[in-house]
Amino acid sequence: MLAVPSCTLEELAVYLEGPAAGVMLYADDVAVRPQPGELGPNLVANPDFEAGTTGWFGFGGPTLTTTTAQAHGGLRSGLVTNRTAGFQGPATSLLGLVQPGGVYQIEAWARLVNATTGPANLTLKVTCAGTDQFLRVASATASDTAWTLVAGSITIPSCAATEITLYLEGPPAGVDQLIDDVSVRQDFTTVDPNIITNPDFETGTSDWFGFGGPILTSTTAQAHGGTRSLLVTARTASFQGPATSLLAAPAGGYTASGWVRLANATTGEIRLTLKTRCGTTDSYATVGSASVTDTGWTQITGTLTVPSCEPTEVTLYFEGPPAGVELYVDDVVVVAGP
Repeated sequence: MLAVPSCTLEELAVYLEGPAAGVMLYADDVAVRPQPGELGPNLVANPDFEAGTTGWFGFGGPTLTTTTAQAHGGLRSGLVTNRTAGFQGPATSLLGLVQPGGVYQIEAWARLVNATTGPANLTLKVTCAGTDQFLRVASATASDTAWTLVAGSITIPSCAATEITLYLEGPPAGVDQLIDDVSVRQDFTTVDPNIITNPDFETGTSDWFGFGGPILTSTTAQAHGGTRSLLVTARTASFQGPATSLLAAPAGGYTASGWVRLANATTGEIRLTLKTRCGTTDSYATVGSASVTDTGWTQITGTLTVPSCEPTEVTLYFEGPPAGVELYVDDVVVVAGP
């Protein structure tokens, strides 16, 4: 396991070594992933103001400098003066750094300069489609005698944001602020490893389509888990079935599974197939197959590989029973790794 040190990195390299000089090596399918339950790296490039105010600005127009008079860690902290309103404070942009829908643990150390006590709020401004949202991350009471930790968790709105700004606000106008040791880290304990966004059809058939033209509906007639499954009808050929695109998935190996059941035939074989297109060449690979009945659910499992050829199509679909045979599908899972 690789442990990245908690410091300002000047170099980080992962390399393969070992054989004697002159021995040639092959390397393939290299991946570096966060361990489950861990937080990601700090996304704030200058969290401790040791590099001045680089990456920071005064939200609402106050003056932002650094000072050596106080520091929570290191030699410097950020100092905000000339505040004419309570919402003004030090700010940094997270646009392009955080992921829509991701959960992030955010914290900062705050201290006042010319007031005994006052509020210290971490706020996130998110602008989506021209509409501003102001999301409170955390609140605390700061003082001029000690550093106060302001920490909380926030889910980034799932939209195409044009602004994502984190800032510290709260004290009345005229009160100077100190800020230091800010961190924004993604909480990977909340990340669903399943890359299928609608695996159980509880909300309908979104992100799925009929490969070759069959009809897909979400039904309560059968369910492997929850209250619904996907019903596939109007199949006029054996290759037709429910499909979803994996084109956005990174190249590499994946483990796939899905639960299937026949609707109007006693037995039949269902295959899970991956279609990929690199350039003008289509490739079809069987991920897994199973003999299926109409009396119970059967799981199909297997492995697949998303190619590194910059494909124009990566489609995962179920097929196999003769034309006219209807089938149910539920609880489809595709996760990275073997």
